[in-house]
Amino acid sequence: MILNLANEINDDWLKKAYPGGIEAYRKSEKKASDEAMEILEGDDKTGKDPDNLSEHPQTACLMLPIRPQFGKQIVSDRPGRTPLEELHVTLMFLGDTSDIPPLQYIEKMVWDVVSVSEPIVGKLNGVGHFAKGPDGIPFYANFDSKALPGFRQTLVDWFKNHGVVSPSEHGYTSHITLFYYEGPTPSVEVPSVEIKFDAVRIQWGDRNFDIPFGGKV
Repeated sequence: MILNLANEINDDWLKKAYPGGIEAYRKSEKKASDEAMEILEGDDKTGKDPDNLSEHPQTACLMLPIRPQFGKQIVSDRPGRTPLEELHVTLMFLGDTSDIPPLQYIEKMVWDVVSVSEPIVGKLNGVGHFAKGPDGIPFYANFDSKALPGFRQTLVDWFKNHGVVSPSEHGYTSHITLFYYEGPTPSVEVPSVEIKFDAVRIQWGDRNFDIPFGGKV
């Protein structure tokens, strides 16, 4: 179940996400918006200067975390491998935390979508690599899911409608980075493992916050 939240807020969504109806939704939106503006405008209550990047030296990202029971089947034993607990599918890079609303506001926007959406299920389907970066050449497994494109677009549109747009200049490729390498492309086969994602993770600097999907498969 993927709801088109970007275009309209329908009655079914309101009943699930906000039992108090449209008024409860509006009050929640206003509170979150006020909290965001206090920080973004450098309100005296926050005691922080939004233009001082030293106060916000971290970045934020939305992702699908891979649970250990799935990760153990695909984790690499090569040098430069991604640790088991860090395997994920990126959904949306949000940029520096100083350039976006505060964590509480981001959590609410994610919850609005995820709490009324079903878990994402798909399979690994092939491998590939991206251009070389600071850590080497990233080697990845492709994640294939019918539900993922629609869910991700709903999330991206919902954030855009609330004034948050990813600064990334790349197109979207659903993938799981397995390791980084140097030199010739290695020959590595990845099993066609089915993976179920039960939550969306907000990575806020070195902290992680998981928001579970509200639907059931």
